[in-house]
Order: sequence, then C-alpha cells, then structure tokens
Amino acid sequence: MATPPTCGVTLTPHRATAGYPFTDACRLRVTATDPVGFDGGVFLFRRGPADPLTGEPLDTLIGVPSAVELADYPLDAPDPAGPNLWFRADVFEVDLPSEWHADQLFDAYQQQVLDLCNALTALQSLAAGTPVRVGAPELGP
Repeated sequence: MATPPTCGVTLTPHRATAGYPFTDACRLRVTATDPVGFDGGVFLFRRGPADPLTGEPLDTLIGVPSAVELADYPLDAPDPAGPNLWFRADVFEVDLPSEWHADQLFDAYQQQVLDLCNALTALQSLAAGTPVRVGAPELGP
C-alpha cells in the first residue's frame, strides 16, 4: 500500500466566461493556498521579454515543477542574478476557448500537483544502503 502524502496544497479554480458569435472564452485562474510540507509554489513559469506596449514582463506558464525543481527555481520572480528566467508561483491565469477546456486543464493540474506531493512524500523516506569502505586502513571485524 502506498504511503499517503505528507505534503499537500489546496487548489481553487476561479472562472469567468464570455460568449461571442462564433466562440466562447473562459478565463481560468487557479490559486494554491494552505501548503503543507513545502512553500506552495506549484506552478512553473518562464519570464520572457517585456511587452513593448505595457512594459510588463511576459510570463509563460510551463507546468508543475518536479520535486527537484522546487529547490532550483525561486518563488514569485526569477532571480535577477541567476542563470535563467524561470520561477514558481502559487497562482496562474489563462484564457481558454471553453469551460470544457478549463475543466480539462484544472483536472490535469490537480493530477500533476498530486504527483508532486507524492514525490515529496517519497523523498522523505530514505532507505539505508550498503556501507562501502573507501581508502585505508581496513577496519577489523
């Protein structure tokens, strides 16, 4: 039986829809709150160049970081002195063509965040390996 996750976070979807003559639009915002066992930055972004009209940076949602990437990428904004422009956040917002697409995306992110929580739980259970003596002197029995 699998060990239940010791890490967790609450994901809350927020939606707004608008109808157009030939299509609909659905804005989905997902917030991650009340994290347990980590800081809650479960959405990975890459910062691009600033928008020439607004001067605001363009951030692209990449997905959910792996357990290793939680330590690799800072929370809320990229490190200006760092080697890359990746960062994590506890919220994302996207515009989609329908509520069905919003449901599908939210379901996919729920599963990816659960996978992250399961990985963080697994990493907390270290198993001892076989000791190996390196160098001299040999230890006696």
